[in-house]
Amino acid sequence: MVGVLAAMEGAMAISVIGTLGYTLVPSAAVVLALCVGLMMRPVGSMIHSIQACAAGVLLSGIAVEFLPQLHFARYSVSLSLFFFLGLVLMLALNRLNPGCCRSQVKSPPLLPFVAGFSIEFLVNGMVIALSVLAGHFAVLLAAVSLAVCCFVCGLSVTTRFITVKLSFNRTVFGVMLMALAFPVGGLLGLVFVAHLPAIWVEDAIAFGMAVMLYIATVDLLMEAFRTSRNLPKIMFFIGFILILLMKAKVVGH
Repeated sequence: MVGVLAAMEGAMAISVIGTLGYTLVPSAAVVLALCVGLMMRPVGSMIHSIQACAAGVLLSGIAVEFLPQLHFARYSVSLSLFFFLGLVLMLALNRLNPGCCRSQVKSPPLLPFVAGFSIEFLVNGMVIALSVLAGHFAVLLAAVSLAVCCFVCGLSVTTRFITVKLSFNRTVFGVMLMALAFPVGGLLGLVFVAHLPAIWVEDAIAFGMAVMLYIATVDLLMEAFRTSRNLPKIMFFIGFILILLMKAKVVGH
């Protein structure tokens, strides 16, 4: 119960504006991807290295920020249930929008394609808001790592819009409108957190952890390691140890 109360106090310490500000980090990544996609097409090895680094950051963040918040020995049934609910959500989204973080994937028709990415962005914004329950550092980790993943998503969306020969203005407007799904999702997540009973805090953390674990392993890591090159493997470990070093420095101060 002490851990739950500490999590609630930590969530209250992070302002609404501050949390919504974090949701703008992946929004900015999508807009950056729009600019890059309009000018050039990044090569596969670069994308794979970015994906691997983001996966390392996410998995390290889960290990140091989310897992210590959960007491599976005490609440094994409820935490497992919400953990698998997070998995079910991501599996459902994957059916709607397969390979959302992949640089190359056979795309569905345009409307389901856009809807799938928009819902994915909305859920990511909600996950960032839920991360406030695990602390300030957890929100930062979630925002940065999901931003890297969504940069690849933004490239996919921009490339698809160009492929179907949308005009420059429509491409820019469409991608920027989709990028607004992050703060909208963050706002919905904050409303949920504000009305969340203290007894469900750990369940919400378990749910968010499952979503990020799926993104790190299925969406990022499996795609990054499709190549035989060693650079993505090295970048994964760099991303992982980077978070451990950052956490050590924060705790040290």
